[in-house]
Amino acid sequence: MSAIWFGMFPKFAASRTLADFVGDLRHRVFPFQTQAERHLGIGRTTIGRYENDHIPPPRDYVAVLAFLYAQKREQMTDAAWQAAFLTEINLALDFANQRGFKSWADLAAAAQTFRARIVKRHTPPVSSTQVKGMFLPQPRYVTLHGRAREIARLLKLVAASDVPPIILIHGAPGNGKTALAREIAGRLAARAEWTDALWISAEPIGVTSTALDAALTFQEIIAQVIEQTNLGVLTALALPEQLRRLRAHLYKNKYLIVLDNLEASADEAEIVRQLHPILGNSRLLVTTRTHPVYPAGLVHEFELKGLDVRGVEKYLAQQTRNSDRLNGIKFSQAALSQIHAATWGSPLLLDWFLVDLQSASLERALTDLAARLDDRRDTAAQASAKYLTARWQALSRHAKQLWYYFAFGVPTTLGQAQLYRLALFARPHLELALSELVQAGILESTWSMAESEHRYSLHPLMRRFLTEGLIVREKNLGWAKTFFRRALVKSATGWLALCQADRKILNRADERQNLLHLVRQCLQYREFQAILLLYEPVSTDLYEMGFWDDYIEFELACLDAAAHARNPGIAAQIETELGWLELTRARWEQAEKRIRAGQRYFRATRNAWWTFITRRYLATIELERGNLQAARAQFEKLFVEAQRHIRRSTGAQRQAWERQASTLHDGLGNAFVGLKMYKQSERELLQSLQTATPGLAIATAHLTLGKMYVQWQKWNLAQKYLTQALHASRAGHFNAVSADALAFLSVCAERQKNRRAAIEYARAAQRLYQELRDFKKQEELELRLERLKR
Repeated sequence: MSAIWFGMFPKFAASRTLADFVGDLRHRVFPFQTQAERHLGIGRTTIGRYENDHIPPPRDYVAVLAFLYAQKREQMTDAAWQAAFLTEINLALDFANQRGFKSWADLAAAAQTFRARIVKRHTPPVSSTQVKGMFLPQPRYVTLHGRAREIARLLKLVAASDVPPIILIHGAPGNGKTALAREIAGRLAARAEWTDALWISAEPIGVTSTALDAALTFQEIIAQVIEQTNLGVLTALALPEQLRRLRAHLYKNKYLIVLDNLEASADEAEIVRQLHPILGNSRLLVTTRTHPVYPAGLVHEFELKGLDVRGVEKYLAQQTRNSDRLNGIKFSQAALSQIHAATWGSPLLLDWFLVDLQSASLERALTDLAARLDDRRDTAAQASAKYLTARWQALSRHAKQLWYYFAFGVPTTLGQAQLYRLALFARPHLELALSELVQAGILESTWSMAESEHRYSLHPLMRRFLTEGLIVREKNLGWAKTFFRRALVKSATGWLALCQADRKILNRADERQNLLHLVRQCLQYREFQAILLLYEPVSTDLYEMGFWDDYIEFELACLDAAAHARNPGIAAQIETELGWLELTRARWEQAEKRIRAGQRYFRATRNAWWTFITRRYLATIELERGNLQAARAQFEKLFVEAQRHIRRSTGAQRQAWERQASTLHDGLGNAFVGLKMYKQSERELLQSLQTATPGLAIATAHLTLGKMYVQWQKWNLAQKYLTQALHASRAGHFNAVSADALAFLSVCAERQKNRRAAIEYARAAQRLYQELRDFKKQEELELRLERLKR
């Protein structure tokens, strides 16, 4: 399965069964089996049997799910996306010995046949007694303190006939807009004159606030209204016909539709305008942080401000009763006024204040709160605060407490003792809280306000908890295995973003061990695609930084994962890269064996690029073995072929072949050094330097030139290029190149009678080799230092 699909279909990526593919696909289209039951006319028991591999799912059932998923992703006109998706569908069908689809048109026809059977019935095939208010989220409060006037006013507005049918609740984040809308919806759902109260969240779950393209569109909102009004039969119709029938239904009945967090959509104003004509006798309640300008008479605006001083007092009294540490605390009127001024009466900011109050005095807590809200804070912290605020009110009290612990109650560097403190949570509360934090996308992306490093990354506790899973395993919770496997995939995704944003993170030994522990856990739990997701960036960084032992462990894990995931292409590539590493360690037989294994696959699949690279590696083996004339002949032949590819290629492909030509200049230069043809070597290596790309190639080209001049005994030129190699490698964290440059600079300094500089360079190189765990070169430097000190 290709990398673009495995994150969407995690079960199928691991099991390769049609049942899991259908389960993953159904979950992408209909999060709950009851929703699929109403839309597709198939009983929930039958759907469960399809997904548990008790009976094979029909081919047209797979087709309609795939077609609906393409519609949801708005990919109905993207032929490349459809072709890639069709390949995965046919792969899943092939595993179950079912006939695949010849084309996307073939799949669409099968889906249309399935949908036509639904429309022919006119009514939902499965009778369903819908309980009023069943789509409303669970309230996260016992009593909504300080909002009696706002509740009374909103109840009058939604019942009034002279008020526009759309009421816009707008205000600052954390003021309780969602909680107020939930209270209104719950009260109206209990009244006989209202048909039902519906709830739609416009903000995608588990996606950062910058990913606005993932928010609900107008078509998806209509789909959810159709679903919640039990009109699933309309999904088989075109959008204009859906709107006509839905308008008639909303005129005949009286619904309250809540559209929460509409600011998450880039088309906020347009969505409201499109919904207005179809409401009829129903009402739309919109919550948003923004304040768009609408034509007069389209919406009634309702600004929700923070709690007043009295409301703050009631809110604090309720929250402190739920806290063991703060239970019984009293606030004076002066303190309440100060708290109100610092928090603007925002329930979210009041919760932050109470967290600070558990470990500080009232004065210190107020000072810290004011500092946290200072306009001078950095942009990243602002963005993170907005992201968390959007999800805050949806969490239960126990989930909030667990997040408090994650975000505020632990140091940056953690040991096992801190993890065991999670055992203080009662088992049901921990299960609920963890599930909520995972589903809300908070657990893996929480930013600790107490962290000194202002960079968007996984909190250290998140990494340790997700990659070790000590607590969820020891508590033996029923959901632990599923949760932990999903957490591993989430953690791998987080590490991918982290490595791309902050390459230096793998320069730290503790972070490398965190990552390698994640890889080991992924192997243990057979999350092979999660490992392959990390392959490209992590492998490159570990190699360029020179951490060979960690690089080998990671590459071997990727090789194992590629074998289990049936990805021979990546397996062959890894075999080739491991062969190159064996070459650098003078293990010629092992190197040649691995490289030729990869070469056989690349030749069989007619992969010209990787076949060329394996031939270059084999020529380098001849060079290192001392077969200089044979190596020279192979490099010259390869160079001619590279020039031919350069003439035939354009764009990025041409640049890639130019990089290969540059590397061949380097190989030829080294062959001439062995033959003591220094003039020819100098010409080739200077040509390599001129055509090298920035980064590791530049640093390596300077190093090779410096080493050649050492052999030629031109010490000033050697020192010049070795110094440039050192600067370039330090800038890019190419530690192995830095160590080699320092070792040869020590030789230059000794030849130039600068014994003190020679010792300093040797010591610096020895420290780097020790960090890289290259013990052979470390021992050579120790002997050199002993000789220099005599």
